[in-house]
Amino acid sequence: MQPFFDSLRADYGDFSLWWEKVVAQRRTCLVIGEGKEIRGLAVLDRQGPEVSGLTVNSVKICTFKIAEANQGKKLGETLLEAVIARIRSMQADTCFIEASPDKEPLLAMLREFGFFDLGAKPGASGQIVLGKVLEPSVDKEPPGDPLGYNKRYGPGRRC
Repeated sequence: MQPFFDSLRADYGDFSLWWEKVVAQRRTCLVIGEGKEIRGLAVLDRQGPEVSGLTVNSVKICTFKIAEANQGKKLGETLLEAVIARIRSMQADTCFIEASPDKEPLLAMLREFGFFDLGAKPGASGQIVLGKVLEPSVDKEPPGDPLGYNKRYGPGRRC
């Protein structure tokens, strides 16, 4: 494996088994960099959330990681924009991600992009679930102002 994956291994105790599943299922992966110079990775999987607040026509952002040496360079925002565009192309209404509460910079960035808290992940994992509505027609409480609308459904959503 490449050095980029060392930090993922540290976060996921069973990373190797999980990665084999990602490859076997041919999950969508978005990568920044190539070869031994991977700087960012997102892995997507179509699945319904385990918590309420989103539609079953949803995509899970299984992994979202920017290499530590590349953090603070707006690569996270760039990757997240690409992730949302890809999820839109999959015709999903909503998306979600599970994260540890100690991943403060990630959580702050996701909230700036319109993700909202959905509560704790079921089980004893200690992770929280954040969701995002991509399709206004499925939203129970759409924002009325243009800035709120763009934050809630963007980037890339047009009226």
